[in-house]
Amino acid sequence: MLTLLIFSALAVAAVAIGSAVFLPLMVIGGVLWLITLPLRLAFGVVGGVFRLIVGLLGAIFGAIGWLMGLLLLPLAILFAGAAIAGGVGVVPVALVGLIVWAIYRLVRPTPQPLA
Repeated sequence: MLTLLIFSALAVAAVAIGSAVFLPLMVIGGVLWLITLPLRLAFGVVGGVFRLIVGLLGAIFGAIGWLMGLLLLPLAILFAGAAIAGGVGVVPVALVGLIVWAIYRLVRPTPQPLA
């Protein structure tokens, strides 16, 4: 029983010492919180406006990028079709060139070796 009484007294002393240290620190913390309140409010308003502007600009640029993706997909398909059509369009020109070259080869005189 004496051990319980001693430990209880030590616990009460520890709580009293802890309270004697904690209460002034809590008061100092509250005073510092009140002193810095105007600065925190000002920075909160400025930071909030800045975050709002950045968020709106991000949303605008995101929408523009999304729309550009929608616009560039058909444009890429059109360019691919134009490249294919251009490649197919070169074939007749190449065939005409080959026919002209073949006719030229047939009608030009063959060189005779010097004997």
